[in-house]
Amino acid sequence: MATILIVDDNKQNLQVLGNVLHENEYKVVMAKDGPGAIRLATKTMPDLIFLDIMMPEMDGYEVCEQLKADPQTKDIPIIFLTAKTDTDDVVKGFSVGGVDYITKPFKKEELLIRLKNHLELIRSKRKIEQQAKELEASNAMKDKIFSVIAHDLRDALGSFREFSNLITDPRIDLSQEDMGEFFQYIKEKSHATFDVLENLLWWSRCQRKVLYPKVKRFDLFTLTNEVLQQLNGTAKDKGVDIVNSVPMATQVIADTDHIQAVIKNLVYNGLKYTNQGGKVEIEVAGENGNTEVTVTDDGIGIPLLHIDDIFDEHTHYSTFGTNNEKGSGLGLILCKELVSLNNGEISVESFEGVGSKFKFTIPNSL
Repeated sequence: MATILIVDDNKQNLQVLGNVLHENEYKVVMAKDGPGAIRLATKTMPDLIFLDIMMPEMDGYEVCEQLKADPQTKDIPIIFLTAKTDTDDVVKGFSVGGVDYITKPFKKEELLIRLKNHLELIRSKRKIEQQAKELEASNAMKDKIFSVIAHDLRDALGSFREFSNLITDPRIDLSQEDMGEFFQYIKEKSHATFDVLENLLWWSRCQRKVLYPKVKRFDLFTLTNEVLQQLNGTAKDKGVDIVNSVPMATQVIADTDHIQAVIKNLVYNGLKYTNQGGKVEIEVAGENGNTEVTVTDDGIGIPLLHIDDIFDEHTHYSTFGTNNEKGSGLGLILCKELVSLNNGEISVESFEGVGSKFKFTIPNSL
């Protein structure tokens, strides 16, 4: 319900216009003079103001100028409602900030349609302004993510270039052991770079709203095993155990590619922040038609100050892993998007020096 402020020093005029607006389901507030109108406008922030011009102490023009000079009330549309009909008066009304000019005695139908049109205009303007703010924030967030990813890719490609130069330089005699270390490093870098690009592609599809879940029933135990096989090399190199505690034949309903990407990101995240000798485990529990998947690690944990930041695409929180692994911060943001697309929710419990538990839900029934 829109709120309309009526300003007129004539009690009868206030009553007549107030009744018309009440009958058409508008909320009405009234002021009998200029100072009262300014106080009420600041207090109630009406959607529109009907303002008389000829008033004692402060006329309508001055009231309008003061309201337009105040950042809090400057965007409230003001319609002058007055018996003054001279062209100079009309022009002055628009010059001080009025959006329309209606003469007394007014015609009810004309007043209501003008009111409706101006309210629609101000709603459209506010919607456009909100969309502009959201677009600006979205672009800033994307710029930040692309900057981080570009830095990571540049670092990886730079390493590949330097190692290829070393390996192919005839002046440098590399031992078999040196070559093995170089190729191991290149392997790790290429896997990490591939994962960054894969997450970027997933996230790009989410942002463009072209990612539609292809929902079907599948076995979560089998899918989890497939993910862990992909990460076995990383786990072995780091000396961390990964355990699939999902019972066999655990049936869920979701998009297999989406859930695979979520589990892969969460397990890799656990490996990244767990020291040698630690463990990452995947477990499930059923509740209220959902399967809750928990990925637990006994790693370094997340500072309490940043718990709310890790799923926030605007904050874009990321830190180095226990082996100084870099991250774009995109993986957990992507997990939130994909879980939401599959009608689930994701959360985290974490304590510094103890570890983290990432939980997300998947429907197990239609």
